[in-house]
Amino acid sequence: MSDLRFVALDHFDADAWMGLLNQDRVRSHLMAHPRFDRASAAQWLQAKIHLDTQPGCRVRAVTMNDRLVGWCGVQAEGDHFELAAVIDPACWGVGRTLLRQLLAWAGELGHQEVALHLLHTRRRYRYLERLAHRVEHNQLLGDDFTTYWLAPIQ
Repeated sequence: MSDLRFVALDHFDADAWMGLLNQDRVRSHLMAHPRFDRASAAQWLQAKIHLDTQPGCRVRAVTMNDRLVGWCGVQAEGDHFELAAVIDPACWGVGRTLLRQLLAWAGELGHQEVALHLLHTRRRYRYLERLAHRVEHNQLLGDDFTTYWLAPIQ
C-alpha cells in the first residue's frame, strides 16, 4: 500500500483544499453546497482546525506519498460524535484503513459509540452493516442518510 499518513490540516493551504473539495465525484457524495472559492475554502479550513481543538475531536489531512488526498476525523455532531472522511476518488480503496484509524482515534478519545453518516448516494456496505451494532435510515438537514452506529476500538 502507498504511504498513507495523517497530518495537520494547515499543512496544506486553501487552494489545495479547494482542488480536492470541488471535485465532482467528491461532491456527488456530500450534501449539496456551493463550490468552494479561495475565501470559502480558507473559512472551511479554519473551522476544521478549530474543530480539531475541541474536546473529543480529532481532524487530520490525509496524505498518500506526501500528496493531499483528503481529510478525516472524529467530530462533534449534535449530541453525539461522528466519523467523517472525504477522500480523492483515486484513493477510494483506502476506506477500511481509514475506518480502522478513525475507530482507534474514537477509542483514544474515550467515546463509547460513534456514528458514520453516509449520504443516500453511497451504496449499501455489508462490511459496515456487520460492524455496526445498529443501522438507521434518517434525514439530516433535508438529505437521506444511512447511519452506522459503531463501537470504537478500545
